[in-house]
Amino acid sequence: MKFDKKALLASSIIAGLAMAAPSMALAQSQEDEDDQRPQPSSQQATQVGEVVITGSRIRRNEFTATQPIQVITAEQATLEGLADTSEILQGSTAANTATQINNFFTGFVTTGGPGVNTISLRGLGAQRTLVLVNGRRVGPAGVRGQVGPADLNTIPGSQIERVEILTDGASSIYGSDAVAGVINIITRTNLDGGRAEVFYSQPLERGGEELRANIGQGWTFDRGYVSVAGEFYRRSPLRFGDRDWFDCPQAHVYRDPNYQIRADVIDPETGEFKCQSVTANVISVWSGPRAGTDFMPDPSAVLGGGPNGCDLNGLRQVRAFFIGGGFNGAGQSCAVPGTAPAALQRAMFARTPAHSDRYGSRTAVSPVDRYSISAFAGYDLTPTTEIFGEFLFNRRESEQNSWRQIWGIFDEGHPANPYPFDAEPTLLLNTDQDQQVDYYRGVAGIRGQINAMGGWDWELAAQYSRSRGTYGGNFFYADRFEAALDPSGCDTSLLTTASSCPVGGLQLLTNDAVLFGRLRPEDEAFLIGYEQGTTTYTHAYVEGIVTGNLFNLPAGPLGAAFGFQIRREEIDDNPGEQARNGNSWGQSSAGRTTGSDTVREVFAEFEVPVIRSVPLIDSLSLNLSGRYSDYDSYGDNTTYKVGLNWQITPAWRIRASQGTSFRAPALYELFLANQTSFLGQAAIDPCRQALARSTNPTLNANCLAAGVPEGYGTGVSSSALIITGGGIGILNPETAEAQSIGLIWTPAFVDLSVALDYYKIEVQDEVRQFGAANIVSACYFSDDFANEPLCSLIVRNPPTDPTRPSEIVSVNDSYVNIARQESEGLDLTIRYAHRFGFGDLTLNGRFTHILNWESQLFNASAPTQNHQRIGSPDFVGQVSARFDRGDWTYFWNTDIVGETSNADFLTPPNSGTYFGEPVFFKRFTDHHITHGFSIRRRADQWTLQAGVNNVFNTSPPITSASGGGTRIGNTPLASQYDWIGRRVFFNISRAW
Repeated sequence: MKFDKKALLASSIIAGLAMAAPSMALAQSQEDEDDQRPQPSSQQATQVGEVVITGSRIRRNEFTATQPIQVITAEQATLEGLADTSEILQGSTAANTATQINNFFTGFVTTGGPGVNTISLRGLGAQRTLVLVNGRRVGPAGVRGQVGPADLNTIPGSQIERVEILTDGASSIYGSDAVAGVINIITRTNLDGGRAEVFYSQPLERGGEELRANIGQGWTFDRGYVSVAGEFYRRSPLRFGDRDWFDCPQAHVYRDPNYQIRADVIDPETGEFKCQSVTANVISVWSGPRAGTDFMPDPSAVLGGGPNGCDLNGLRQVRAFFIGGGFNGAGQSCAVPGTAPAALQRAMFARTPAHSDRYGSRTAVSPVDRYSISAFAGYDLTPTTEIFGEFLFNRRESEQNSWRQIWGIFDEGHPANPYPFDAEPTLLLNTDQDQQVDYYRGVAGIRGQINAMGGWDWELAAQYSRSRGTYGGNFFYADRFEAALDPSGCDTSLLTTASSCPVGGLQLLTNDAVLFGRLRPEDEAFLIGYEQGTTTYTHAYVEGIVTGNLFNLPAGPLGAAFGFQIRREEIDDNPGEQARNGNSWGQSSAGRTTGSDTVREVFAEFEVPVIRSVPLIDSLSLNLSGRYSDYDSYGDNTTYKVGLNWQITPAWRIRASQGTSFRAPALYELFLANQTSFLGQAAIDPCRQALARSTNPTLNANCLAAGVPEGYGTGVSSSALIITGGGIGILNPETAEAQSIGLIWTPAFVDLSVALDYYKIEVQDEVRQFGAANIVSACYFSDDFANEPLCSLIVRNPPTDPTRPSEIVSVNDSYVNIARQESEGLDLTIRYAHRFGFGDLTLNGRFTHILNWESQLFNASAPTQNHQRIGSPDFVGQVSARFDRGDWTYFWNTDIVGETSNADFLTPPNSGTYFGEPVFFKRFTDHHITHGFSIRRRADQWTLQAGVNNVFNTSPPITSASGGGTRIGNTPLASQYDWIGRRVFFNISRAW
């Protein structure tokens, strides 16, 4: 039964009033202190030294910030048992309302390539979240032609001191990409002494083990410091066969609305609900009286056996399908059409091989090894001038193991075809991918103070980063496969990568090949290849800034910051030869992507004290910032931001901001070489049988105008080629407007902090792919078909084409400015602390509620609601309790994910039919709550910690295959849910 969202929100807020977390920014220059210490009042805050807060370039002595900021310290992450930078950031409430890209996305196309880990605030996309390290933007890393967002793999978790998450637009401060917010990762830069640490996490079931070992040493002296550190991190693979919620994908349909009585088909071989992962292990008949029928090799099958008496000797019929609108010849007597009794339909499907045991070998979580070395140094040239530097090297080695289908028709009489008919095997063969990404980052600079004019700080720094990735994978040679399918057994004129075919022909119709995917060594060597590609991304910039006070106003000094930045980025992706030549069977081709861009920027910021020490205005200040950017790729752009900081009384404060942000098109969006993929005609073409079925006169008229004959689309068809490329010369930058307003309460009579922030971000001219189906639909439903520009992106054959009459041949789905996206919501942060005689108690709570999140393809089209769908909950929360007594620390944390539902977007929502039987589909998830705890003891130089994550072994939710969103096994492909299960972790460290 679905959980009441309003009740969950109300109860969580009530719980949060007792369990709280700090929302104020910590300073970049502060030491790594305990993040649970009490927040100072406004009077206490004035005693804090001038610092730089994320979201501003001006040093200030106010502890509270105009912008809403969340802080996650290294100690907090350690107590929660989080060792990986991705886990630390992606679990924050500002990110957890949307699915994040991590090692769970095995086998899916992701921006940055396989194995990449990115962060998307507010669900607006990783490319709209700016990631900084020590206040400087992180250069992209990854593989393939779509490298763009920062890869969190490049940042070693052991080097993090704290993370400051600015949940507000900040392009006027930091430039492009800071649309949804800014992640500023502050590292340990000035160690004095040494530290070694080992972290290990062991699930109670095999798979998904985690290890991190790191060591660091720092030296400080009169005029400087030097520190070095190294880290090794390993995540072991989690395979589909390791967890029940992956291993056997099932339909999950129900006979009752309470979802208690299953209506799934029973597998006659196992007596359990039928697994439905992939159709394989079959031989399809394409000629003779049994054309249109699928068989599975089965030595026990005899002629005339089976439900309809359609088995052959050694071949068990598993289904029959349509050819040219009807069943062919005598095969019709073996068909089970949709009008057949439900029992007969179910009996035939029960025999269909819809699952393979090899499914369990696929990696659900990609294994990864990472090696990192970092160094920091600073030296005082004079009492007021320092030179400094940073260096990081990171290597990521990751891989993904999977499988894919391959099929092809062997004509009767083919040397490798033992059957008296045209036979097409559907095989399941293993495919693997691997990546090695080397990432280098170096910073060198000089900074100091100018004592004139009341004192000014200045800094000039240069940063260079370079990512070089090598990616490889298995593929099937298209030329060799097509040549081997020739009726003669080998058409050598089609071979471009070999001179001959295997002796006796390519043996794909053997029982070993069909049932188990086992090929003869000579067949495997002939058909399957391995090749590598390389991706290089360089990112370099020089930045200078001065900050200080211009002059005094009645309410205080006027603070200012001025600066410039010159940045250049380059991408070069060179796929393997067969990928470039389109010679990978059934896979997309990819050209070489290469391009660069240069940007020149100037910016200014002012902190204006307006009023101080009058009734209802303890202090009131404005923060004004602006930035001018000039890009070689498209031209110039300006952004601004106005912030208000109103301290009403020592206990009450209001903060608000209004501003604009922008995102320049990423290099891959500009220069991506044509990539190809495939879509079936039924998935994209509204003209298929439209003239016979549609009641839309516009669609009918446009299909006729395109030459599509009435009744088109009833036969077998080929897939359309989908082409994706860059938009250089066409794309404009995205623009965004952001508003926020917050109320903060910090009463003096109790150590309590409460912050409630409202935000709204709207992105215009969003750069994205429109989608092939959307392009075709918009063309054929257009009221001005003859002049509709989207129609020029479609190539359709005339009805006289001898091979593919009237079919859509290709659709160009390259990057364009077309979309709008809006996100609106509330952040609630609460913290309570109290010191008892027997120990210190700290309760923390942080919650996010999405009020509205929508996207719109055209201004005239209806908005699409994104939130509350599976993978995009509109409510998430984190609650923790910590108790310190002497050397001991006891910690408990709870993560809350609100309910989601796809049913609201479907008609009918949760009902339908399954093999002719009325059923209910589970297209929603209930609220999901997981708990963890840890115990830590500090003793002299040693620190020992042990804990358990997912204490009650809460499983991820189960959804139906129909309408339940993208699933992986039986559970949604969504980062909010714990796929690993209950696990214990240990952390041992020693300092010297």
